[in-house]
Amino acid sequence: MAVDVIKKKYLILLWLLVGCSPKYEVVQEMNYDQYHLIGVKNFEVIIINTKDSLKDGQIIRWKEKK
Repeated sequence: MAVDVIKKKYLILLWLLVGCSPKYEVVQEMNYDQYHLIGVKNFEVIIINTKDSLKDGQIIRWKEKK
């Protein structure tokens, strides 16, 4: 019984850590390694520089490094 409670707590913690990063949709590639993204929920527009290859319409999780 105690093991089930511990498992539930770890699953909730894992969900909070993984599920909290905002999701963005790739709108277009602007320049080499520069992409225009729009937030899925809040429609926030950002432009990022990344060496990752992204495709139009792809949904990604993005956190700014501070």
